[in-house]
Amino acid sequence: MVVVRRNNILILVVALALVAFVSAARPISVGPTTRTQVQEVYDCDTQGLGGPCDMAGAQEGVNAVRYSQGSTSALFLTFGIPYGHPNATYDVFLTCGASHALSCGFVTIGQIVTDGNGVGTGTFTVPCATLLALHANGYKTDHVDVGSEAAPNEFLVAGAINYHQSCSGSASSSAKVHAGDAAA
Repeated sequence: MVVVRRNNILILVVALALVAFVSAARPISVGPTTRTQVQEVYDCDTQGLGGPCDMAGAQEGVNAVRYSQGSTSALFLTFGIPYGHPNATYDVFLTCGASHALSCGFVTIGQIVTDGNGVGTGTFTVPCATLLALHANGYKTDHVDVGSEAAPNEFLVAGAINYHQSCSGSASSSAKVHAGDAAA
């Protein structure tokens, strides 16, 4: 490390040395991450926490959507609701696109039923046939919308779900793809 009398240059030299050290210590990975988690937020809520449908609502506790991808490209998602409406049924949608504004359709992947305290969790498998009904193969960035008819003006959302879809073109699906975004 070179020491120079001017403070700005010394700070720059130290910063560059730190970046070089961190870069060497942690290898950079590119491409799809086959297992990760993303935060849930309240969204599309005209009555409180979520505000407008912009995927920028209040973070929903410490809960996160966990997802992974199998060798067949099937997507596995676990979504928890720690502060929902008691004894309510929530529909869970996989929505094509990284945000409401960029949505290109959605499919229902299941339901979560909360208990008397408003707590519920669901684990869902989205098979290749359903993914192919939603969009063509390739790198994908989608999001999850979760809403209840008991509270039609509020949603929990999580995104971006990043994965690589490489499904066989022969898979057939009975999944109904809806236009737009379930939350919007």
